[in-house]
Amino acid sequence: MATRSGKGYPRTSLPDAISKETPQPKNKTKANSCTAKFEKLSTRSSRTSEKLKLERQLAIQKVELEFKERELELKLEKLKIQKEMEKTKALLDVVEESVRLESDEDEVDQVITPNILSDMLEDAPNDNVVRFLETMPQSAAEAEDKEEKGTLRELVNSFRLPRIHVEKFKGDPLKYPVWLSTFDNLIASRVSTPSEKLNLLSQHLEGEPLTMIKGYLLLQDKAAYDKARAKLQYWYGGDAVISRAFLGKLESWPKINGKDSAGLKGFSNFLDEIRAAKESKRDLGVLDYPQENYKMVAKLPLHIESKWRTFIMKYQNNKGHFPPFEEFAQFIAERAQEANIPMFECHREAATPYQQKSPPSKKACVLLKPPGNKDFCA
Repeated sequence: MATRSGKGYPRTSLPDAISKETPQPKNKTKANSCTAKFEKLSTRSSRTSEKLKLERQLAIQKVELEFKERELELKLEKLKIQKEMEKTKALLDVVEESVRLESDEDEVDQVITPNILSDMLEDAPNDNVVRFLETMPQSAAEAEDKEEKGTLRELVNSFRLPRIHVEKFKGDPLKYPVWLSTFDNLIASRVSTPSEKLNLLSQHLEGEPLTMIKGYLLLQDKAAYDKARAKLQYWYGGDAVISRAFLGKLESWPKINGKDSAGLKGFSNFLDEIRAAKESKRDLGVLDYPQENYKMVAKLPLHIESKWRTFIMKYQNNKGHFPPFEEFAQFIAERAQEANIPMFECHREAATPYQQKSPPSKKACVLLKPPGNKDFCA
């Protein structure tokens, strides 16, 4: 637009001029920003709640899955046990059928064999041919059949065996070797897993031995079973422990009375037990010394001690040294046999304690004076 002076001015519309001249209010700008923030927060909150809901649903699904897996494992285990039971039942049926057939064959053999033998005797074959036929080896099929029958017979006999009973070990070292051998042969050999062996081991212990291995029951593995066995062996099965137990029991043995034949026999049996253990327990070699022998002789009756002194003199004159423990045990065994001759046992009377007899009571005399002034003793 030209002016009078010839200068031009920019042309501006009326709304633009008003908008430029009129400023926007500040409150409206703040409201818009708050609204945007609120929308963001609500969106974030909704996403968080949705996330929690999904996580909760996922956890529930995991629990349900684990439950289903456990249920499936139980079903599989049940099927496995049922299959094992069916196998055992089938094996038992086979064994019973085999036993029945074997008994039938024995009956048939008892009936047929005499007839066959009679027919063979009628033919009167050559003796050399008969001996040759008897020495002929059996065929492989017959040998295999006989072996199978023997195995089945052993299996049937095992079913008929009485229930196995092993006493509990309570801590006596003298009983440990026998108990351990019985446990291994009758129980541990029939179990395959170490956990079962460990549980059965704990069931056959009592007192201090059971307390000693209780800590290993929590592990239930082969290492725990081996450690439990090693600990029992250290405290109850070592040579020094068993030897000390023998010597302690021998030292505490009571003195034997001169007429106590049963006590002498019991002492002889214990000496035989020591003699058997002395072959593998080197610590029992101290019983060969005269000092230890004197302790044992002090428990004998006087007449047996006198005979042993005579035996020592003769032995030293012949051998040149003091008799060992084995000679003493044999000597006591012979004296025990002399004191316990079976033919004399029926005439032996049990010793009764001496009882002082009281004098017979005198009859009391009461004087009666009937008519006639005569005295009577009632």
